[in-house]
Amino acid sequence: MLINHGGVGHETVTGTYKIYLRYQAQDMGCTPEWPYCERGVPWVSYWHDSYALHGAPWVKEFGIGTDESSHGCINIPVPDAQAIWQWSEIGTTVVTHY
Repeated sequence: MLINHGGVGHETVTGTYKIYLRYQAQDMGCTPEWPYCERGVPWVSYWHDSYALHGAPWVKEFGIGTDESSHGCINIPVPDAQAIWQWSEIGTTVVTHY
């Protein structure tokens, strides 16, 4: 499974965390403090502060070498994000590293 992580200046934090909040869909950003607004982001699983695993239907390419980066979240192709969401639950461990 290919994913995209946070870009320069918006790096994804590294460490071991647990999923603490989940939504089938959620608006992300959409407030004055965020420089973006994405409505109906699918299959969202928060694992640290505002960092989440989620589907990213707006991303054209995933994986190393793409210019598609996030604001710190882990962007995942929608079918893979759905599979992770259905498999995981509150308390599932998430390990992030580069």
